Amino acid sequence: MQIRPLPFTFAAALLAAAGQSTALASVITWNNAAGGSASTAANWNPNQAPTAADDLTFSLIAAYPVTFGATAAASRTMTFHEGTVTLTMTTAHTTSNGVTIGSSLGDNPVAALTTGAWNSTASVIIGNAIGAVGT
Repeated sequence: MQIRPLPFTFAAALLAAAGQSTALASVITWNNAAGGSASTAANWNPNQAPTAADDLTFSLIAAYPVTFGATAAASRTMTFHEGTVTLTMTTAHTTSNGVTIGSSLGDNPVAALTTGAWNSTASVIIGNAIGAVGT
């Protein structure tokens, strides 16, 4: 008897029937050099508010504040490549798969938590490559 893989649509239907989410993680990049609320879709590229399944990236060469509240209380990862990001967590934010501050050659970011609590249930890495630094 030959075993064939389930087609995606059938597998998705099975997961939905079992009460499991079929949402896929997205890599979304902050795009507002003036700063703002993390829950505002227009502050991200692509234009969507982050969810707990998303990988959040900060790459703007600027200094800007970002506020995370109850509607953006979790993310999968956060990666900081450039700029100075001042973080305010009005509700505790949990990053489930790690935080990286400076991951590529030439990266020189600063991520500063000024208010609230930020929890990571995985590694926090600062300066992950030769020539990358982070604060």
